[in-house]
Amino acid sequence: MNKPQPRLCPPPAPGQQPTADSVKRHPLGVCRVCGAITYRKEAINQRCGRSPRGHRCSGTYATAVRDAIWKRCTRCGGTGKRADSPCIYCRGIGWSLAKPWCF
Repeated sequence: MNKPQPRLCPPPAPGQQPTADSVKRHPLGVCRVCGAITYRKEAINQRCGRSPRGHRCSGTYATAVRDAIWKRCTRCGGTGKRADSPCIYCRGIGWSLAKPWCF
């Protein structure tokens, strides 16, 4: 029997139910040093372009294409927005790494 999964966070408000079109796709790569994300396949194994504090990051993008690596944000439902502003729990991405150590 399939057991219902427990809800850790309250569901989105009725007017904010995500549709299939509004849910963002998960990123394809993550920087191993700073955690920056990319949606470009060409960026995998390339140097990160993020410049925190004025210095370019020294990390490279690791592949994170498998669905098992990502989990949809329970607070925004994968849309990346809450009440017309970026979701603070997923930083507006709509996804978070389920297992950061496995990529």
